[in-house]
Amino acid sequence: MKVFRRLFACDTPIAASRVEIDKCEAMTTEIKRIARFFGADLAAITQMDERWLYPARADVRDFSETENALPKGLTSVIVLGHQMDEELVAT
Repeated sequence: MKVFRRLFACDTPIAASRVEIDKCEAMTTEIKRIARFFGADLAAITQMDERWLYPARADVRDFSETENALPKGLTSVIVLGHQMDEELVAT
């Protein structure tokens, strides 16, 4: 089994201007469709709640603590759910 251990990095700059969404339901449907296309079993969009953010995360390459930096001003998040193998989780 091949294991993905590359550190995720924000390699795409944040857009200079914000795009207003006039049809939220249509955009939500499209985001969920794309999430399922890329393998998500569940997808939802909700308001960001900083109580659910970890101040740090583990770098899986050496398990060192790494800052969990996110761009300022986020108001919404996309939450994805992926089915897990029951036997693997039981270990």
